[in-house]
Amino acid sequence: MVDPHVTLTVTQTRSQRVSVLGQVGTPGRYPVESNTTIFDLLAQAGGIHGGGSDIVYIIRLDKDGKEIRYPVDLKGLANGSGSIHAMSLQGGDSVFVPKAEQFSIYGEVTDARAIPRRTGNDGDRSHRQGGRHYAARQPTPGRDQT
Repeated sequence: MVDPHVTLTVTQTRSQRVSVLGQVGTPGRYPVESNTTIFDLLAQAGGIHGGGSDIVYIIRLDKDGKEIRYPVDLKGLANGSGSIHAMSLQGGDSVFVPKAEQFSIYGEVTDARAIPRRTGNDGDRSHRQGGRHYAARQPTPGRDQT
Protein backbone atom coordinates (compact mmCIF):
# COMPACT_ATOMS: atom_id res chain seq x y z
CA MET A 1 0.00 0.00 0.00
CA VAL A 2 1.61 3.11 -1.19
CA ASP A 3 -1.12 5.71 -0.63
CA PRO A 4 -3.91 4.17 1.50
CA HIS A 5 -7.14 6.09 2.11
CA VAL A 6 -9.27 5.47 5.17
CA THR A 7 -12.79 6.69 5.87
CA LEU A 8 -14.05 6.93 9.45
CA THR A 9 -17.62 7.51 10.44
CA VAL A 10 -18.28 8.66 14.00
CA THR A 11 -21.51 7.08 15.17
CA GLN A 12 -21.36 8.20 18.78
CA THR A 13 -19.15 10.55 20.76
CA ARG A 14 -18.37 9.94 24.43
CA SER A 15 -16.10 12.92 25.06
CA GLN A 16 -18.83 15.21 26.39
CA ARG A 17 -19.51 14.39 30.06
CA VAL A 18 -21.81 15.90 32.68
CA SER A 19 -21.42 15.41 36.43
CA VAL A 20 -24.52 14.37 38.38
CA LEU A 21 -24.32 15.09 42.11
CA GLY A 22 -26.57 15.04 45.15
CA GLN A 23 -29.63 12.90 45.85
CA VAL A 24 -29.29 10.38 43.01
CA GLY A 25 -28.73 6.63 42.97
CA THR A 26 -25.19 6.75 41.53
CA PRO A 27 -23.50 10.15 41.46
CA GLY A 28 -20.78 10.43 38.83
CA ARG A 29 -19.81 11.65 35.37
CA TYR A 30 -21.98 10.54 32.49
CA PRO A 31 -21.62 10.92 28.72
CA VAL A 32 -24.12 13.15 26.95
CA GLU A 33 -25.03 13.58 23.32
CA SER A 34 -26.74 16.52 21.66
CA ASN A 35 -30.19 15.01 22.29
CA THR A 36 -29.66 13.88 25.91
CA THR A 37 -32.34 15.33 28.18
CA ILE A 38 -32.08 15.97 31.89
CA PHE A 39 -34.49 13.06 32.41
CA ASP A 40 -32.16 10.76 30.42
CA LEU A 41 -29.20 11.89 32.50
CA LEU A 42 -30.98 11.40 35.83
CA ALA A 43 -32.10 7.94 34.71
CA GLN A 44 -28.47 7.04 33.91
CA ALA A 45 -27.56 8.16 37.44
CA GLY A 46 -30.11 5.79 39.00
CA GLY A 47 -32.93 8.30 39.45
CA ILE A 48 -33.63 10.74 42.24
CA HIS A 49 -33.75 9.36 45.80
CA GLY A 50 -37.03 9.63 47.69
CA GLY A 51 -35.69 12.61 49.63
CA GLY A 52 -34.52 14.46 46.53
CA SER A 53 -36.04 17.75 45.44
CA ASP A 54 -38.31 18.31 42.42
CA ILE A 55 -36.16 21.36 41.64
CA VAL A 56 -32.68 20.49 40.36
CA TYR A 57 -29.91 22.77 39.14
CA ILE A 58 -27.82 22.78 36.00
CA ILE A 59 -24.52 24.39 36.94
CA ARG A 60 -22.50 25.86 34.09
CA LEU A 61 -19.47 28.13 33.85
CA ASP A 62 -19.89 31.25 31.73
CA LYS A 63 -17.19 32.55 29.38
CA ASP A 64 -15.50 34.34 32.31
CA GLY A 65 -15.40 31.18 34.44
CA LYS A 66 -18.21 32.35 36.73
CA GLU A 67 -20.56 29.63 37.97
CA ILE A 68 -24.20 30.07 36.97
CA ARG A 69 -27.03 27.94 38.41
CA TYR A 70 -30.11 27.30 36.30
CA PRO A 71 -33.05 25.90 38.32
CA VAL A 72 -35.09 23.21 36.56
CA ASP A 73 -38.56 22.24 37.82
CA LEU A 74 -38.76 18.55 36.92
CA LYS A 75 -42.48 18.25 37.67
CA GLY A 76 -43.17 21.28 35.49
CA LEU A 77 -41.14 19.78 32.65
CA ALA A 78 -42.82 16.40 33.02
CA ASN A 79 -46.38 17.75 32.90
CA GLY A 80 -45.64 20.35 30.23
CA SER A 81 -46.24 23.44 32.38
CA GLY A 82 -42.55 24.27 32.73
CA SER A 83 -39.80 25.06 30.27
CA ILE A 84 -36.05 24.76 30.32
CA HIS A 85 -35.78 27.64 27.83
CA ALA A 86 -34.39 25.32 25.13
CA MET A 87 -31.31 24.72 27.29
CA SER A 88 -29.46 21.56 26.36
CA LEU A 89 -26.87 19.80 28.46
CA GLN A 90 -23.27 20.49 27.51
CA GLY A 91 -20.01 18.78 28.32
CA GLY A 92 -18.61 20.23 31.53
CA ASP A 93 -22.04 20.96 33.04
CA SER A 94 -23.00 19.66 36.46
CA VAL A 95 -26.49 18.65 37.55
CA PHE A 96 -27.13 18.96 41.29
CA VAL A 97 -30.13 17.34 42.98
CA PRO A 98 -30.53 18.87 46.48
CA LYS A 99 -32.46 17.34 49.35
CA ALA A 100 -36.11 18.30 49.36
CA GLU A 101 -37.16 20.73 52.06
CA GLN A 102 -38.97 18.89 54.83
CA PHE A 103 -41.52 19.71 57.45
CA SER A 104 -42.71 17.69 60.40
CA ILE A 105 -46.18 16.86 61.60
CA TYR A 106 -46.68 16.53 65.34
CA GLY A 107 -49.65 16.16 67.63
CA GLU A 108 -52.72 14.04 66.98
CA VAL A 109 -51.36 12.04 64.08
CA THR A 110 -50.85 8.34 63.60
CA ASP A 111 -47.50 8.69 61.81
CA ALA A 112 -45.38 11.56 63.17
CA ARG A 113 -42.45 12.01 60.77
CA ALA A 114 -40.67 14.40 58.44
CA ILE A 115 -42.38 14.74 55.06
CA PRO A 116 -40.59 16.10 51.97
CA ARG A 117 -42.07 19.39 50.77
CA ARG A 118 -42.98 18.81 47.14
CA THR A 119 -44.20 21.16 44.47
CA GLY A 120 -47.96 21.39 44.99
CA ASN A 121 -47.86 19.65 48.41
CA ASP A 122 -50.88 21.20 50.11
CA GLY A 123 -51.82 21.05 53.78
CA ASP A 124 -54.64 18.57 53.22
CA ARG A 125 -52.37 16.04 51.53
CA SER A 126 -49.68 16.61 54.16
CA HIS A 127 -52.10 15.87 57.00
CA ARG A 128 -53.27 12.70 55.24
CA GLN A 129 -49.62 11.60 55.02
CA GLY A 130 -49.30 12.19 58.75
CA GLY A 131 -52.41 10.22 59.56
CA ARG A 132 -55.04 12.97 59.83
CA HIS A 133 -58.07 12.64 57.68
CA TYR A 134 -59.38 16.21 57.56
CA ALA A 135 -58.26 19.36 55.82
CA ALA A 136 -55.64 21.59 57.38
CA ARG A 137 -56.90 24.84 58.85
CA GLN A 138 -55.16 28.07 57.94
CA PRO A 139 -53.85 29.95 61.03
CA THR A 140 -56.11 32.74 62.26
CA PRO A 141 -54.19 36.00 62.83
CA GLY A 142 -54.23 37.00 66.50
CA ARG A 143 -55.65 33.70 67.71
CA ASP A 144 -52.94 31.29 66.48
CA GLN A 145 -49.94 33.54 67.02
CA THR A 146 -47.86 33.30 70.17
